[in-house]
Amino acid sequence: MEINSSILDHLAARVATSKTPIPLLVELFWIPAFLAIAVFLQIPQPGPARVALGLGVFTTIWSYALTHWVAQPSFLFSPMFGFAVTVRWVYMVVLDTAEISFFPRTDDKESPLKFGLWKKLKWSADLWFSWRGVGWNWEVSNIPRPASQIASRGRWLAIQTGAAVANFAAQKVVIDYVFCRYYPSSNTVEAFTALSLIQRLWICIIQMGLGWLFLANANRIIAIIAVAACLSPPENCPPSFGSLAECYTVRNFWGKAWHQTFKWYFNTTGDIVANSIGAKKGTWLRKYTKLHVAFLASGIQHYVATLFVPSPAWSWAMPGQMVVYAMIITVEDGLKSLGQKVGLKPSFLTYAAGYLWCAFWVSFVYQYVLIYYVDVGFFNGSCPA
Repeated sequence: MEINSSILDHLAARVATSKTPIPLLVELFWIPAFLAIAVFLQIPQPGPARVALGLGVFTTIWSYALTHWVAQPSFLFSPMFGFAVTVRWVYMVVLDTAEISFFPRTDDKESPLKFGLWKKLKWSADLWFSWRGVGWNWEVSNIPRPASQIASRGRWLAIQTGAAVANFAAQKVVIDYVFCRYYPSSNTVEAFTALSLIQRLWICIIQMGLGWLFLANANRIIAIIAVAACLSPPENCPPSFGSLAECYTVRNFWGKAWHQTFKWYFNTTGDIVANSIGAKKGTWLRKYTKLHVAFLASGIQHYVATLFVPSPAWSWAMPGQMVVYAMIITVEDGLKSLGQKVGLKPSFLTYAAGYLWCAFWVSFVYQYVLIYYVDVGFFNGSCPA
């Protein structure tokens, strides 16, 4: 049975009127608050009391926030980060014992279970400011490395602070002189979808470039705080993004070039599901179960943002993009395997075709996310009308 769009709009309006705008202070301190909660919940000794306390705190926060607040598009990234903190805490504390299973690669072999309050706090903060496990025993794969040796903490902080300022300036320049040049001035879904496919894909590529800059800076600022507070050494805070030279496959784009901030918990989710169905290591079943489950976990994380910033017509694009990317990677792997079987060897033409393939499919799928952004007013005020 087809549901009339006006009915959906009416239902969405009723839901929206039952909620109030999220307080400004909550919006501003959402990410720091989630990090602080995770850090302090790690301090009590392992056991049922710590698990019950943490589950109670996270359940209370999410149940209240989801039933009481709606937000502006500027809040989109915050609930996704909060969701990642929550799931990671469950994996590290409820399903495991962080003090035993997660440790830095240092000469200090003392167990965190024996730490005093201050040392345990520092250990917990270091654990939670590390999202890719660099310098720890759980480091994820394909971490980009700095081009040169890090001279000192002070020099690193000065360079990264300057890079953060330059990044903000670059975002402003790209928005004003590149994005706004091609983005439709009417700022409507109808205007965007009326553009040619090439125009839409080009705008998507520009917007993903802006996302690259924004997320790189978000991770850089977290790293600056961690290093300035002496929680992490500079060498444990490498760049967030890899090289665009890797982007000749969609798999490489998401697995090597794009940021790997949440890769550990995506991979862990995939392992949990693969283990639950008895998929053995080295089999296709395990490989593609992990792939599709990891992307589904990312999709759910993106979906959480739409619960605060809803769009009746286009919210599906946020989780849906990740499901589709996993499907594309599966097809891509099949084509690559077929090419190898028929004797196709790497060459200028194969790499050129790969870059075009990647640029097309990443931006083609992303256009629906961009439509969601347009619909919820993400670009309001960005460009002159």
